[in-house]
Amino acid sequence: ALDVKMLGSLNVEFYTGVESRLDEPVVLPPTLDRESLVGKRILLADDVADSGRTLALVLQLLEAGGGEVRTVCLYSKPGTVHEP
Repeated sequence: ALDVKMLGSLNVEFYTGVESRLDEPVVLPPTLDRESLVGKRILLADDVADSGRTLALVLQLLEAGGGEVRTVCLYSKPGTVHEP
């Protein structure tokens, strides 16, 4: 068994339509409780890594919180800046 004690989600907006996106990804509230991440092992999951910039942003936030982070993605497009 994985013995998973916590599960959370984070809403990040980047794409505003099929062919349109913001200049940079934006984390929407509620934001992370960084203190709860200290010393934790975290699996960051995303559906699609298109540019990879959303994954890179959230990875940076989680690592700054002191957690050990690994990433997984259902589909990674060629040219992504973060390879899960």
